Amino acid sequence: DLLAYAEAALGRNETHLRPAFDLAMQPWRETCEGDRSVGLGWFVQPMKSPTGSPAKTGRLVWHGGGTGGYRTFLGLLPEWNAAIVVLSN
Repeated sequence: DLLAYAEAALGRNETHLRPAFDLAMQPWRETCEGDRSVGLGWFVQPMKSPTGSPAKTGRLVWHGGGTGGYRTFLGLLPEWNAAIVVLSN
């Protein structure tokens, strides 16, 4: 389910929710944790290129959670059309 969500959020699949995804992933308020901001349900922070190239920068849009011994993490890298999903128990 998280991979399907990530594909839709990154624009890989056509969806009428595209404007909502774009709105939710925009920074709305600063936090007291460096360059991190809060979007609509997401944390947004600047990222350097995963390849180490200083020429391309982007952002990591992420949220995680957990309960009763289970943990989840979904990170979206829109500028690189990539996602990270981690599930553990």
